[in-house]
Amino acid sequence: VLANDSLQKNALLFRSIILFEKDKKQSVRDLSNLILVNPLNLMARYLRGILLTEIKKFDQAFADFQKVINSTSVDDNQFMGKQTWVDKKIDIQNVGAYTLT
Repeated sequence: VLANDSLQKNALLFRSIILFEKDKKQSVRDLSNLILVNPLNLMARYLRGILLTEIKKFDQAFADFQKVINSTSVDDNQFMGKQTWVDKKIDIQNVGAYTLT
C-alpha cells in the first residue's frame, strides 16, 4: 500500500508497529509522516515518544509526551466521589502535569 500511497494513514501505522522492535528509525519516520498527515493522532505521538526515548532523543520524546498529556487534559471538577475511569484519567493527568512542571 505504501508503494502506491506513501502517506496512507493505516499503512504507516501498521508498518510502524511491525517495525517497532526491528527498525526503530524507520518506525519513527513512519510515525512522523503519520503525524504530518494526521496531527491529532495522539496514539502516533505516544508511540513516537516511546521510540524516541529508546533511541535516546529525550528532548523530542518529551515534546511528544507533553503534547499527549496536554491534549487529553481533564478538569478536576469532574470528580464523582468514586474511582471511575474519568477519575483515573484525572489522576494520571495530574501526575503528568506535575512531572512536566
